[in-house]
Amino acid sequence: MSKFQKIESIGIVLLNAQNKVLVVFKKMTRVWEYPQGTREVNEDPLETLKREVAEETNIKNFRLVKDFCKKTYYRFSRDKELFDKTVTYFLGMTNEEVKLSEEHEQYRWCSFEEANRLFRHENHKKVLEAVVKRLGQPLIYLD
Repeated sequence: MSKFQKIESIGIVLLNAQNKVLVVFKKMTRVWEYPQGTREVNEDPLETLKREVAEETNIKNFRLVKDFCKKTYYRFSRDKELFDKTVTYFLGMTNEEVKLSEEHEQYRWCSFEEANRLFRHENHKKVLEAVVKRLGQPLIYLD
């Protein structure tokens, strides 16, 4: 019986002042996704989040919405290895412009409906549903 290697990633649903969501198109997997990345050893989730957002989008200033944290789980194989992946998503707001890393081909600030159409993976759609539900409530930011 094969063992699954555990991977933990941190991601963000990033909105701008027009309530458009940032999605990025990853070269390697050819899918639209939220900015996200793997947590490094001895790194807390917020450190991972700040590092990954800066690396992937060059956005360094964003505000996190308090009380939003959505986890997704899935399994996959790559090069005959099995992986068990958890991704924790936060919700944030920014006014900064995007400058993509080499990891991505393009980005879009899009409506929730457009993002939902672009996403191939059901987990991304479920996270978006949770964001829409959360936006129906007053937003309180972490400082």
